[in-house]
Amino acid sequence: MPMRLDITVAASGRVTASSARRDADPQLPHPTVTAEAAEQRAVATLIGSRADTASLVAKQIDGQWRPCWAVELVKPGETRASGTVEFVDAVTGQPVAHQG
Repeated sequence: MPMRLDITVAASGRVTASSARRDADPQLPHPTVTAEAAEQRAVATLIGSRADTASLVAKQIDGQWRPCWAVELVKPGETRASGTVEFVDAVTGQPVAHQG
């Protein structure tokens, strides 16, 4: 069942509000970039880092849904992933700018 979920999290880390609604799946173009290629592009954004995991996700970019690789990076000098995630468009191979 496709859903849209909105969650509000306070600065303290507590969930303060949530809402959900049924919604149709977005129509996405077929991914052409491999996980390995996405990892190489993501690593290039943080010199000296290495890729830990890559997951294919749907991400809304400028109001349009796109298939993207979410690549978790291990920073230089660290042995575990630190929560740094870089997104790579799974069709074009271009890095996705962080949107706030």
